[in-house]
Amino acid sequence: IRALRGDDPAERTDALRALSRLGAAGAEGVPALAEVLRDDPDPSLRRGAAFTLAAITAGDAESALAFARRA
Repeated sequence: IRALRGDDPAERTDALRALSRLGAAGAEGVPALAEVLRDDPDPSLRRGAAFTLAAITAGDAESALAFARRA
């Protein structure tokens, strides 16, 4: 999760991939994912954060939005 806030785009991408593989177990990363979605200047990382959020919520868009709103 710490890597999502780093300066290296490659490390942030790796962190997104790792979180997405965790599925629901990666829920503690939702606040950091929300930051990436909201603030990251790199559109590919914002897109990756959206896909990771979907993986964490098992593709349930309603749950993903609820997670993001709470973050």
